[in-house]
Amino acid sequence: MPRTFNPGHRPSQPLYPDALAYSTVAKVVQYLQLPATEPVALGGDTSISGNNIRIPITGADYRRWGFVSGDTIKVYDGLNAKGIDYILNGTQSAGSSGLVWLLAPESQNNSFTTANNAFVQPASILTDSNERGITKSGVENLIKKRQDYIDTITRMAWRPRIVVDEYKNFTTFKPYRRRYYTDYVGAVYLNHRSIRQILKMGVWQGDFYRELAAGRMEIHVDKTHKMSDTDKIFLCPNVAHVGTLQAAQSSASSTTKWIRDFGKKSVADEIASLINEDSDTSKAAIQIGSLTQNGSNLNISNEYLATGNSDEGDGVVVISSMREAVDGTNSTVAVSQRNSFLFDKGNEIAVDLLTETGTPTTSFTTSDAAGMVQGSGLYYIEGLNGVNHVALCSRDDNTITITTDLTSSFASNVGGLSDIIVDSGGSGYTSAPSVSISGGTGVNAAATATVTNGAITKLTISNPGSAYLSTDTNITVSFNGGGGSGASATAVVGKIKQYRFKTDITNEERQKDWWSIEDNGAILFNNQYPFFENHSLKVSYIYGERYLDKVIEDVCTKLVVRDILMSDDYTSLFPEGTQNVSLDAKIQKLDEETKRLLIPYQETIIVAGVGG
Repeated sequence: MPRTFNPGHRPSQPLYPDALAYSTVAKVVQYLQLPATEPVALGGDTSISGNNIRIPITGADYRRWGFVSGDTIKVYDGLNAKGIDYILNGTQSAGSSGLVWLLAPESQNNSFTTANNAFVQPASILTDSNERGITKSGVENLIKKRQDYIDTITRMAWRPRIVVDEYKNFTTFKPYRRRYYTDYVGAVYLNHRSIRQILKMGVWQGDFYRELAAGRMEIHVDKTHKMSDTDKIFLCPNVAHVGTLQAAQSSASSTTKWIRDFGKKSVADEIASLINEDSDTSKAAIQIGSLTQNGSNLNISNEYLATGNSDEGDGVVVISSMREAVDGTNSTVAVSQRNSFLFDKGNEIAVDLLTETGTPTTSFTTSDAAGMVQGSGLYYIEGLNGVNHVALCSRDDNTITITTDLTSSFASNVGGLSDIIVDSGGSGYTSAPSVSISGGTGVNAAATATVTNGAITKLTISNPGSAYLSTDTNITVSFNGGGGSGASATAVVGKIKQYRFKTDITNEERQKDWWSIEDNGAILFNNQYPFFENHSLKVSYIYGERYLDKVIEDVCTKLVVRDILMSDDYTSLFPEGTQNVSLDAKIQKLDEETKRLLIPYQETIIVAGVGG
């Protein structure tokens, strides 16, 4: 059975769980007043390779200090006594010499030589060395844990945290809409304040949730038996890059793929978990093309939220853009196998370009661009230079520029037959007849017939062919042999379609359906509002103070220092040796100080209604 036991929601967590927001390793080192590191002599002369400087050190020194990407080092020699600071972007073996190259960006073509007594010195005594009791990565993990601890204790955050599908009961202020001096009918108060952004908000309308905050799309998992390992889902946030989700069998490695060989509910949950980068289901991050932000990969989970098996029904994946509503509706989705999915709550904007000329590297003008998104997106282009294409395109009015041709990713699904429907099974067949497919603009389509009780009951496509157009109305399916007669069938051309995200927002000005008071977490409703029922509102949002309080920074640093002192008596930090010191008094003082500092930030929760 599938190992998925969650509702497909992205867990409530820090938006960037791996970010060090409240403290840093350098601040911990500074608080501990650890001594400077010892310099080590270079194992050879530096050299320039491309845009990198290669700094050779011995294998022993490499293992001792554990140099990794992101470390800051200082390199100096007799000619450059002040030295130059570098931030490492990697390491590399220097070959059979036993040396290791430290790699760092270099724009000045500086050189350091052993003849001039060149040295390299790590900026921090806390490194990822295997020869030291406490490591840089270990301290970073302590910081992450203490960040979560502070958020839990204070019920606040000084970094962005995401909450998905928080259900609230709608409360009206009066039995009828607007009255004197008010312009809203009711409000709800979220569980957290300091709201940064309302990501999505569904209001119950009696039979469905109306979306009032986000651009979203519903993908209905339809025919799982028609899925294959080449099936893909393409998500494009209106940039010249696309995030690709691919199917896989349960026996395959599935950390970056969704499992296809289960039922609708489990497949929908798999897709949602992959979009959300849900570590609890062992799903890993998928980058959107080659996009980066602040030096880190921009992943699908940074742009989209997904819910599987939600209130919209079983086997439904609701995908919402994390951009503001207007920007979010410029997101698009496409799938390589239309027979496996149905779409709802979106706008179909497939583009057919039947007479254009050019190649996948040129720009062309078309009069059929009305449905396309201005900017960038993923599009199906039919009949371009006699070939069907799926490509990332940009649109400037009616000028279309193909930036990246993705046709090969769709394999035979581009311009091939997607289905052959049996219109009449005929009669008298004693064996399966041969199937002949002719006509249309395409070639090489083939299929086999299945006979049951003298009639043709099923046609299986063995080769979908290629270069067929959706306008082909003259495709003929005929049968030869088998002893029977009267059978007929219709061929269906597979066509890749793009769907644009949609929102129910009609007005984003002062008279819009709702607005929020970010400081206290209130959402005020005006025009469209939830039914007066329990759990009639579900909200996903990002909260957290926009600026780090210096007291919180101090608390986090001291908590990490306390953890270090509890597990280490300094001797591992001083391999040359030092006398052990009693740490009980220091640990107790840190305990008392951090508790005192956190008191003003802790909130009192009052539960009303208990006991009448």
